[in-house]
Amino acid sequence: MVAHLKKVFPSKITVIAEDRDKLTAAKDALLKEVALAYFYTVEAAQKVFGNKVDQLQMSTLMQRATALATSLTSLMRTLRAMC
Repeated sequence: MVAHLKKVFPSKITVIAEDRDKLTAAKDALLKEVALAYFYTVEAAQKVFGNKVDQLQMSTLMQRATALATSLTSLMRTLRAMC
């Protein structure tokens, strides 16, 4: 079936077995990245919570939250590609 699809769509079909190993490695790396981004976001939020918020703390929190969102997006795209 894959061989037939490669003839029909040669540039669109990838070999699943080779890509599965790459996606698994990417998934593992992205899980670590998401965990770190989550940790840093929570840490930044704790510094802001209960204190007088200054611009630097809020900027740090926004950067950490953006990094977390980016990491989660990458992870979700990788997981979607694995299915």
